[in-house]
Amino acid sequence: MLTMRRANAGDVNFLIWIDIKDEGVSSSYMANWADAEWAAHREQIAAYISSEDKIAFVTEEVASQRRVAGIYADILHVQDVAGRWRMFRTVSTDLFPGDGRFCAIFQLWVDPAYRRQRLGSQLKQMVEDEAVHRQVGAIYTHTEAVNEHVITLNKKLGYREIYRGPMWDDIERVALLKNLDVTRR
Repeated sequence: MLTMRRANAGDVNFLIWIDIKDEGVSSSYMANWADAEWAAHREQIAAYISSEDKIAFVTEEVASQRRVAGIYADILHVQDVAGRWRMFRTVSTDLFPGDGRFCAIFQLWVDPAYRRQRLGSQLKQMVEDEAVHRQVGAIYTHTEAVNEHVITLNKKLGYREIYRGPMWDDIERVALLKNLDVTRR
């Protein structure tokens, strides 16, 4: 039996592991990190458990407490990222809610033995519910363009493609956005 729950301090190493694993990504920017960079990264990932502007959930086997899936996201403001994210040179900020706040999913991972069981969809729904609870009107994600299965999943969940092209390097990525009904809260 599986359970989905909010991540806690005992999940930090798992969240770091899925971030390092970073399946579906062509390049690893972490390959040559020094100890100080790893320590800073650990603090950043640990913040997903305790910070007000971050969200993290895990799925685990109840009996063994083995973690088999995880997701984490940030609550951001368009103005804070517009100057840093290359896609905003072509994507209108008008696609985002009027207050500029949106939830950005940065990592979703499901153990290969548990894929195709809707765990990814359920975790994304938990993040969506949390975003609505926090009165955040949109949810954003991106993936490399070669990850057709990820793009298809997101479109099935109601996301729409808003950008296709390079973001911080020359790899073609696809950005997807889903507007949320914050009145359903």
